[in-house]
Amino acid sequence: MNVFDYDQVLKNMRSEAANRERELMDYYRDIQKTDRENNYLQCQRDDFKKYRDYIVKTKRDQYESLRNISDHLDKIVDTGAESKDFLHDLYRDQSKILNEMDKLKDDLGILISK
Repeated sequence: MNVFDYDQVLKNMRSEAANRERELMDYYRDIQKTDRENNYLQCQRDDFKKYRDYIVKTKRDQYESLRNISDHLDKIVDTGAESKDFLHDLYRDQSKILNEMDKLKDDLGILISK
């Protein structure tokens, strides 16, 4: 499998995971609404709240890790990189990391606001 195919597989997997996560969050909101009318669902609601809290914690941890990596790349650039190709690769990698951080921030904003 070449790099492009691997990237496509990863992209598809992330997309599917995001879809499943949205479905579960929609189901969580539905349970919250219905819970007002039916106390029986409180146990399920609590389970989904735990799941939501776990997802939020995981995304925050991922964000923090990516931020640390980005900071480290900044330090490498500041110490004086050896070649233009090396700098180009660093900036490209850092750009990917920053984009992923933005996605995580957006996901966290959605999860926390609900």
